[in-house]
Amino acid sequence: MDTMDKLLLEIPTRLETDRLHLRCYQVAERCGFVREGHLRETRKHADGTLSGTLYYGLLRSEFESGPGDAVPHRSFIIVKEL
Repeated sequence: MDTMDKLLLEIPTRLETDRLHLRCYQVAERCGFVREGHLRETRKHADGTLSGTLYYGLLRSEFESGPGDAVPHRSFIIVKEL
């Protein structure tokens, strides 16, 4: 198994983010992640407002085929919510 195969086995296949974090989920979509679901009113913010959680998935086959024109083939960005 070469280095690239080892890296492909370690890629995150699931990502979740707050529905209000527009830039976070835009990056996920540009990187080829597919929105799998939206759970509404799952997060409570300090000001008392509620927002949803978006779930994204990325299959290994989707990663290998590349996300299209937005990001070069096999490029990957790990998005972590702070």
